Amino acid sequence: MFIHASLVCLFKKSHKAAAILKEKIKQHEISGGGLKTYVETRWTTVHECVSSIVRLKNCLEDIRDNHSEVITTPAILTILHSRGFFSDMQHLSEVLFPVEAANSTLADAYVNLMKIAAVIQNLPADEYKGFRNHCIKKFNHRFEEFNDPAYQLAFFLHPAYKGAGLKFGAFSLIANYAGELWQKMGKSKKSCEKLLAQMRIYKEQICIVNGKPNPYVAPYTIGSDTPLMWWNTCEVKPNYLQRLAIKLFSITPSSAACERMFSSLGWLYGKCRTRLEINKLEGLAKVYQFNLSTAAEKFHKTQTEISPETMKNIAETVFNEFEEEAFLEESENAELPNPAEHLYTNEQDLNLDISNMINFQSSIFNSNGNNNEHEESSDDESSDEDDEDDEYDVNEIVISIERMQCT
Repeated sequence: MFIHASLVCLFKKSHKAAAILKEKIKQHEISGGGLKTYVETRWTTVHECVSSIVRLKNCLEDIRDNHSEVITTPAILTILHSRGFFSDMQHLSEVLFPVEAANSTLADAYVNLMKIAAVIQNLPADEYKGFRNHCIKKFNHRFEEFNDPAYQLAFFLHPAYKGAGLKFGAFSLIANYAGELWQKMGKSKKSCEKLLAQMRIYKEQICIVNGKPNPYVAPYTIGSDTPLMWWNTCEVKPNYLQRLAIKLFSITPSSAACERMFSSLGWLYGKCRTRLEINKLEGLAKVYQFNLSTAAEKFHKTQTEISPETMKNIAETVFNEFEEEAFLEESENAELPNPAEHLYTNEQDLNLDISNMINFQSSIFNSNGNNNEHEESSDDESSDEDDEDDEYDVNEIVISIERMQCT
């Protein structure tokens, strides 16, 4: 990202370059504003930065060819002249788009991770071999953090996908983890057997089960439904699978608010205020966060003719300037890498670790929730959940059910 940071930093710090870029944007009638910055602790902003470079390709090429004197850094000019730079940015933008669009459930995190892997898998292996291998190395390193059965179970229980894309044999691993999780919740062996049976019915997606409609085949509308909403209305007795799914989809792994606060603390502390006491820094952060959260309401009271949405956009623009200043300070001394690095290499093609479990030919990779608390039912179906038989082997139950299915 040093290349993108240095390019953005040049047009942010040079008034002449910024003015020419603004003029070119008007001439080419490009919407969406100028070049976007990114913050390291807010990883969703990286896609905005890269996509802005792709969006302003014509403007940057015009400046490169007709106003090269405003580009005072020779390395930047070399990068803009390099063959395939904007094509590389386009591929990188496609890789980062699932990250930018990620939601806040375990399943959504895993789905978007799979989509990133699918984009990397489809990168040209010849022309972008070095870049592709670099992406695979980074992805495999990060995938270790998400290679957890909890994410796979949440993806399996997501009603929009229902395990689509999982390779043969993945269900046994997921079912085994679901049983272990159910056992840790203090549930009995009998209820665990019923839970795994419900998982098989959910996986098969058969319309009629034992002469009754299968509630697990109910449709899911992306954009209107949420996993919690769907599972809350999936009425089955006993509701073991429903309760397990609701627990999983009640987990929100997003740390965006925490990351944003750390960005604010970095701007407040800076490089010069090294003797700022912790208590004083905490007080400044509280004032900053309070002003940020109440700015739209306060401005709306004094300017009644301006809508609250407009005031919110103004407040975000003003406070985001603080983070841009921190971005520029970090970027101005960044060392540019060699733009030709990794373009030509004889290294062998690498493989994605996630490919052992995921089928990238699935249709879910070709497409692009509010959480409500759910009170667990206390009906009589829970009578066999918590008996004394809580010492059992989950794997043995999974194997026995599979044998029954085969016979």
